[in-house]
Amino acid sequence: MKRTLGILICCFGFSGTTLASDQSDVLAVVHSWVKAFNAGDPKSAAALCTDDAVVIDVLAPYRWTAPGACGAWVEAFGAWIKENEAVLGKTRLGKVRYVEVTGQHAYLDVAASFTMTVKGKPASGRGTWTFAMRKSGGHWQIEGWSWAQQ
Repeated sequence: MKRTLGILICCFGFSGTTLASDQSDVLAVVHSWVKAFNAGDPKSAAALCTDDAVVIDVLAPYRWTAPGACGAWVEAFGAWIKENEAVLGKTRLGKVRYVEVTGQHAYLDVAASFTMTVKGKPASGRGTWTFAMRKSGGHWQIEGWSWAQQ
């Protein structure tokens, strides 16, 4: 009985550590996305996505699907920037509202904000950024994301 209890404690302790590490790794990918985007390198941000990712955003056509959805969103966003004479400021992550990791899949809901100028006028927004992620080959990738403006 003591041996069984010891094994259970050992395993649950290890799972908790692994789970905390996975949660940190998931959040690190999202931070990498934001860092690349803020650096004016949206292609590096898009490279953090799986080939079969899905993107939902307030930018028409509002939904991008595989293959290459993140890259297609980057192109659409670039066209919107040009059309609206916009200059990006910064995107910032806020409070993590929810994160769950189950095996090779993760779900992350985080507050976020952005600044920019549009046709010379300051603009900003706040919202909720939700990510679905998948671990493959030991690395987390964005499987899908959505933005909900607040």
